[in-house]
Amino acid sequence: MLRADHFALLPLPRRRLALGLLGAAFVAVTSAVTALAFLSLVVYGIRLGALPALVAVPAAGLNLVLVVLLSRASYSVLGLIARRRAGSAFTGLLLAAPHLVARPGRTSMLAIVYGWALGTALLPLTLGRTEALPLAGAGMALMAATVACNLYADDGTALWLTLQTGTENPDVRGRQWAHLLVFGVPTVAATVGLTLRSGHACAWPWVLTLVPALLGGGVGLAVVTSVVALAPGPDAHKRPDNPLEHGETSWQSQVLFWICLLLPVPAVVPVIVGTVLGNPVLVWSGVPIGLLTGVLLAWWLGRVAINRLRARGPEMLFLMRTGRPGTTAAGDGTGNPEAGDPEAGVPASKLTGRESLAAGACWILGPLCLFPQGLVPMVFLLAGSDLTLWFLPLHLPDPWRWPGAVVLSLLGIFLVYEATRLTVKSTRPAPHPGDRSAADTDAGHTA
Repeated sequence: MLRADHFALLPLPRRRLALGLLGAAFVAVTSAVTALAFLSLVVYGIRLGALPALVAVPAAGLNLVLVVLLSRASYSVLGLIARRRAGSAFTGLLLAAPHLVARPGRTSMLAIVYGWALGTALLPLTLGRTEALPLAGAGMALMAATVACNLYADDGTALWLTLQTGTENPDVRGRQWAHLLVFGVPTVAATVGLTLRSGHACAWPWVLTLVPALLGGGVGLAVVTSVVALAPGPDAHKRPDNPLEHGETSWQSQVLFWICLLLPVPAVVPVIVGTVLGNPVLVWSGVPIGLLTGVLLAWWLGRVAINRLRARGPEMLFLMRTGRPGTTAAGDGTGNPEAGDPEAGVPASKLTGRESLAAGACWILGPLCLFPQGLVPMVFLLAGSDLTLWFLPLHLPDPWRWPGAVVLSLLGIFLVYEATRLTVKSTRPAPHPGDRSAADTDAGHTA
């Protein structure tokens, strides 16, 4: 993210620099999604008439500018809070675990998890609706795994202590227990308290199925992603105070969010089937399945992370030190992964502008088609619900609802596959300039 101090040596007037930084803030996927959301004002204005439509256009633009300005202001305020001892001390009181110590990044993790989950569940109360209250705990478990996708990069090159002492197993398991301590206890409390507050007794088998599966699976996925898809950032002693300027983990977080939604599927299936058939035994059978799913995923994925850390620890350390991947731990015997491998440190292939745009669009549209427009309508159709809301297949005539949901699910799967393919392509080493010429020479000799 661009900061004013990046341009400190340039003779730019403050007004021009501020306008330039504001313009750069609009060049982001988040700004594009926000602009798309504000287009609903224009659409609504068109339905009311010509004059409301004319008023809606500048109103939508001004709202977008206001939201971007607020995001920049909150970014600066967060940096100021992180610089104060009180902010770190407050975080330290909240995080009663050796792993999650008082750091600005941990503050932002807490704010994102609790702010997003509680905000999503409590917002419908403004309309007098309480149906979303029981899902607050599940939302906290889901977002907790999403924000904890880069734990080892957050610790920086201190990883060498773990590698030197051979404590990979207790290190990974300790991180998992700390995650459950910090996020699990509030998640359970929010689930029980808000479900009781909602008064919806029918929600108990759903939340008791979802929460254990999301907590256990999420804590397993968090440590695996932190090891497999580490995103290097500034080391701890060189790191800016603002946690938003640390390692870039946007694609890891986005992928992890949608993968976590799949974790409770095996446990939720009997709950759905039991609800449709009116079988209470089948409905409540999802609870032990969800608990077993969470425990097994936490143990198994933790074991995967431990083995990966033991096998690729030196490469992870090299990546954090240099920002470049090393592909062998042996090297030349000096501990430098780059020395013994000509492929180490090779820059990744760069996507073309069209491919980058396609990857971003697929990451946005793919999950939208697969989950809210595909799988969720299927659940509504199985449950016999008459709600349509914003689910496109449910607005279709009766014979076409199921085909519409299936088509959108398949389209979502295809778009997610394309997004994954392009993302993986961008992380592969770029071909050496001499490779193509050598291949052309060999082909010529063969001919």
